[in-house]
Amino acid sequence: LSPRVPWQSQTSGQYQRRVHGHSLTKWMGGHGTGIGCVIVDSGRFNWGAGQHPMYDEKDMSYHGLRWGHDLPAPLLPLAYILRARTVPLRNLGPCMSPDNAWMFCQGIETLPLRMERHCSNAPAVAKFRVR
Repeated sequence: LSPRVPWQSQTSGQYQRRVHGHSLTKWMGGHGTGIGCVIVDSGRFNWGAGQHPMYDEKDMSYHGLRWGHDLPAPLLPLAYILRARTVPLRNLGPCMSPDNAWMFCQGIETLPLRMERHCSNAPAVAKFRVR
């Protein structure tokens, strides 16, 4: 899992990243008043290939389900995100608070303007650094 700025999600397929995250705190919210992350799963990784014990071995808390093997065929590519949404939510309760969700919605409203400014400022910064 690696944090990426929003524009990089458009190129994630080129670099074969399977799972990555976006920082809600900095890039999407733009304010730093809440803490959050968005997980993006490409759905192109074989989680049942024997390389990840959490997906190959039986999860007794889910009646012996093997996340990378026992899901219906249409859901197998989503094994990572399904497990990420169910097990930690049940065990740790990492659901975003309503206050944080509201703050991030406020920040997302200005995301297009902020990304446009980031992109237009990048050449000026590059020219300055060359000097």
